[in-house]
Amino acid sequence: MNKAEDCEKVQEDTPVSEPLSVAQKMLLGLAIVPKHLGDLTVKQFGKPTYNILFGISPGHIGSLFAVMNIWDTINDPIVAKITDNTHTSWGRRRPYIAVGGALMGLMLPALFMLSPDWGTWTKLGYLLGMFMLFNVFHSFYSIAFGAMVVEFTSDYKEKTKIRGYTSVFGYLKQTFTPWLFPMALWLNAIIGGEIWGARIVVIILGIMIFSISILVGVKLKDNTFDPMQTKSEHACAHKRIDFFPSLRSFSKDKTFWKFITLNLCLQVPFLLVSFLNQYIIMFYVFKGDLLKGASVEAVSMNLGIFTGILSIVIISKYFADMDKKKLLGILLAVTMLLASSKWFLLNPDLPYLCLIIYILWAPASAAFHMVFQSMQTDFCEYDEWKTGEKRVAIFLAVTGWITKSGATIGILMSGWLLVLSGFDKDLGGDQSVTTFLQMRVFIVVIPTLGLLVGLITLYFYPLNKKCMLEIKKDLDQRHADTINQS
Repeated sequence: MNKAEDCEKVQEDTPVSEPLSVAQKMLLGLAIVPKHLGDLTVKQFGKPTYNILFGISPGHIGSLFAVMNIWDTINDPIVAKITDNTHTSWGRRRPYIAVGGALMGLMLPALFMLSPDWGTWTKLGYLLGMFMLFNVFHSFYSIAFGAMVVEFTSDYKEKTKIRGYTSVFGYLKQTFTPWLFPMALWLNAIIGGEIWGARIVVIILGIMIFSISILVGVKLKDNTFDPMQTKSEHACAHKRIDFFPSLRSFSKDKTFWKFITLNLCLQVPFLLVSFLNQYIIMFYVFKGDLLKGASVEAVSMNLGIFTGILSIVIISKYFADMDKKKLLGILLAVTMLLASSKWFLLNPDLPYLCLIIYILWAPASAAFHMVFQSMQTDFCEYDEWKTGEKRVAIFLAVTGWITKSGATIGILMSGWLLVLSGFDKDLGGDQSVTTFLQMRVFIVVIPTLGLLVGLITLYFYPLNKKCMLEIKKDLDQRHADTINQS
């Protein structure tokens, strides 16, 4: 690797994979919707719903979500081992996408069938049991989907384009997800109750998750499955991979830890302020008018969809061949500046100025997540090149295991940061000046510092374009030698 040819020569000698069909890319993009709906319904919609409509304190909600993250660190490795060692006529991933997603959709409404009249510990006990079952189904779906995305192609450009499709569909779902809480409030006003609006919303979402999961599981091609192989031949071609030996292997790799640090820097700071984002608009900018605040935030997020998708299209079309490390560095720097700008854009004297936030934020955020996810695929190829093992789902589980452990702290602290600021939902927009000041400081400083650490880590990250083209060339030669020997 140290005596490699220059990037242009390597790229010239590297075989070009056959482009994937648009239909398969569209299906793969659509497949991200159930995964995100499962996450966002619980976290984005669940936080204000459980607090404001069901009367659970932000601290208890944050603690509950933290416990569920710990639960995920237990079941994710088990799920990953099962999917990596599955050999069926449908491939390794599709059965779990279809069945796991369908069960996730059926289970979703149960998460909101508690009563606001129950005691705090009864509510938390009910939610704990429901979440544990729901998260198992969500793990089967999300890990199988994540592994399938990574395995779909080894072409450097196609990997970025595939992430473009998943990012576009991820943004398209935001045409309605920001409206879930306002919709629940509207339905409550129409029905005359306090909670059935939220229940109707999640029943509709459950049907969507169920239907899309079945469609994708049936129609999406599994590129790791060779229909000419028997089940026993396929099992021999993919030797059994175990979690803990893989964990020990990853733990000795410095590149892995740099990747993990980057991942944490893109997640944990934003999880820490996840409660504050929506609350500061509803209670500070719009002075306690929940419906107006939530609606304006939803409009802002909808406007951001267009700028976000535009940035994805531009990068997929014109920058797919650019060094991802350099591109991500530019995007992180821009996002860091935008995070700092919230201090000025969240202004109760100019409340509608907050509409600009997502218009500016969405392009950078969409682009850097898209590029980073493509770098995740690069790391899997690097790992196969280094170890000789294709352990994609195990990698996703190990990274998920570690990042979710870090994210657990972020989720746990998110609710308690709101409590620490002195926030009281019963005061509405009449919180103290100190409370609002602390909320504003948290929402600006924490993400900015996290992105700065990520930028510094990226500088030392070794897997640039030149390195990956060399790895791709070597892997292609190994695969060709294996075929010739057999």
